[in-house]
Amino acid sequence: MDIEEIVGYWSRQLKTLEAQWLHPDDKEILGRRPHSFNLDFPAAPYVGNIIGAPIIILIANPGYHLTATPYEFRCGEADIRRHLKQISHPDTADWRGAGGGYYETVKYGQMILDGCAAVVDACAYRSERISQEPRNRALLEDLPSVHFTRRWLLNCVLPLARKGQKLVVAKRWSLWNMARRSLNEWTV
Repeated sequence: MDIEEIVGYWSRQLKTLEAQWLHPDDKEILGRRPHSFNLDFPAAPYVGNIIGAPIIILIANPGYHLTATPYEFRCGEADIRRHLKQISHPDTADWRGAGGGYYETVKYGQMILDGCAAVVDACAYRSERISQEPRNRALLEDLPSVHFTRRWLLNCVLPLARKGQKLVVAKRWSLWNMARRSLNEWTV
């Protein structure tokens, strides 16, 4: 497995006939299990140059806000195309405005814009507060996309961190289904 595989994986997301954005591997589970993920907008598995950034920041999932999220996609198809292009070509994408400008307001935002850091979500689907959503948290254990992203982290990113080629910052390590000990074994 190499670092680019996450790009190919998430480039396959699609909009279903039910107007839901998701990865095709997750369609069956998301269709039959109760959850409160908002699937009205494209999934956001990562923000930034996931391929070349030396710093990988692990977070929970992209948030959903009743007014801020629709504002991020206020230009409709043009904003959806921009977002999908960022996901498909993260190394050359202009990440300004990602997350409706949210990432420009956080301390590490400039690092994302400069290509020095990338944020990866344990789950690419938007919700208001996953830490307070037990159904959504339980669903993470069954979503193929979450399993893929965890394998990508374990088999690709953490070995690079062990070699000193990446720095992994785990803001929400519990949603990655790893103990702190296992992360510490891999980081330098």
